[in-house]
Amino acid sequence: MLGKVVVSIICSLLWNSNVSASPNNPSGTHNPTHSHKQEGHQQNAATLLWSSAWYSPIDSKGGALEPQSLRQRIRSSIDGKKVRLQFSNKFGTSALKMTSVMIARSDGLGAIDLKSQRPVLFAGSNNVVIPPGQEIVSDSIDLPVKALEELAISFFLPEGTETATLHNTSMQNAQLYPLVDKTRSKTWGEAKQDDTRYFLKELEIQTSGKTGAIVAFGDSLTDGVGIENDRYHRWTDFLAERLQVSPKHRQYAVLNAGIAGNRLLRGASAPFIGNAGLLRFDEDVLQRAGVQFIIVSIGTNDISANHAFSDPSEQITYEDLVDGYQQLITRAHERSIKIIGTTIKPRGGAQGRLPHTPEAERLRIRINQWIRSASAFDGVIDFDLMLRDPAQVDRLNPIYDSGDHTHPNAAGYRVMANGIDLRLFQ
Repeated sequence: MLGKVVVSIICSLLWNSNVSASPNNPSGTHNPTHSHKQEGHQQNAATLLWSSAWYSPIDSKGGALEPQSLRQRIRSSIDGKKVRLQFSNKFGTSALKMTSVMIARSDGLGAIDLKSQRPVLFAGSNNVVIPPGQEIVSDSIDLPVKALEELAISFFLPEGTETATLHNTSMQNAQLYPLVDKTRSKTWGEAKQDDTRYFLKELEIQTSGKTGAIVAFGDSLTDGVGIENDRYHRWTDFLAERLQVSPKHRQYAVLNAGIAGNRLLRGASAPFIGNAGLLRFDEDVLQRAGVQFIIVSIGTNDISANHAFSDPSEQITYEDLVDGYQQLITRAHERSIKIIGTTIKPRGGAQGRLPHTPEAERLRIRINQWIRSASAFDGVIDFDLMLRDPAQVDRLNPIYDSGDHTHPNAAGYRVMANGIDLRLFQ
């Protein structure tokens, strides 16, 4: 992983009429890296111009893509007067060329509102080249956005790519149309679909009022595994909806920094995905613009790995996991960010490569006791208590079980969001 987010600086270097990302900034344009390192959580309404409104961590290397158009939908969690987008070629082995980059309001599944469509420019050009390992932020786009409004981002890959940069499990369907530039079309007819997020990493919103961000940092429980695609039924989605009907909280964006299959202490040994949470915490949480609160919901996979691997280097102890949480707490407090812990949900009955064993249950109970009683976090959200079966407390309540005894269904995710005390975000 890149030790820190490598946000390419928009510059005026042109190549075949395309803007190329660069680690330098000779033109003196806005430096996105510097923006994210600002203490956005302490900035007031007069100085905080940009805040993250949607986020998707980069977690995987994908295969080759032929030349094609891609359309992906996202939902802003707060209002804004202008927007800008961040794209990543973090895992690319060659330069990524994108043309006809467009943004529009979504007009239903697979369709866009053509009247709202705007070109996404990079130093004034609608085309961009992102070198391997680099990321780039667009120019600001004059497109007012309402909280919970769905947007569609389209672009064309005229040369395809040898290696795609992905968020592996988005719980939303991307549209892929081979060979033809379809970015300006309202609908894409027989486009292919899959639930991978390609290259698109972040939406930032410009506002004139006071804003901030709540970052949900976790694994598949935060990524939303167990719901239907395209339904916005993650607990983070339901939380964003709750905040928007609360006059005291509607200024807070909710950013989903969950990675299905992620662990806090170890990296991406199959079946696990993404860099260890401790390594990605800066990039996916602390460097997001405007972050004021962090909700930590990770550790299930660390516990499950004790059975999945015989190699001691892949296994963890109670002391290891507690130390990992304490490291996150220290790093958040160094930036005066409030960090909230969640208890680990039950998994009794789970089978397959990651079964829930008696040893795992004993460790889960012990960790939950520490989370509830140690007063190390600034607050606690008790997902275990919300989701467990009263008759069998090591199992998910059947009415909240998606069927795998590990992930909640939409009703379970709603219960999680509704059970969060909004007074934590004060």
